Amino acid sequence: MIFMGRIKRLSRLAKREAIKSDYRYKLAAIVLKGGSVLSVGHNTVNKHAEVNALQRVKNAKGCTLLVFRLTKTGFGLAKPCIKCQEYLRLRGVEKVIYSLGRDEFVTERVT
Repeated sequence: MIFMGRIKRLSRLAKREAIKSDYRYKLAAIVLKGGSVLSVGHNTVNKHAEVNALQRVKNAKGCTLLVFRLTKTGFGLAKPCIKCQEYLRLRGVEKVIYSLGRDEFVTERVT
């Protein structure tokens, strides 16, 4: 289980990744497995952050994906879109944690 303190530490990594995006909405995704960061990715005009991060991982089965949307005041809603949710399911991601607001996060099982 990932606790809030760990999410806050990972949010610093997410901020560094999200600012690399040239896109208007700056998102970052972090792939975790067994407590280790396997990959990070940000969104581009052609690819969502979730896809960018997962394409760098050979075996995503059982992984957790964190998705953050960077705003001027912190984090905003970063729930994966329907297509990304399907991609997570196909890759075997176990759960997704996404930013909901400033210091709020939602955890969902991928089904």
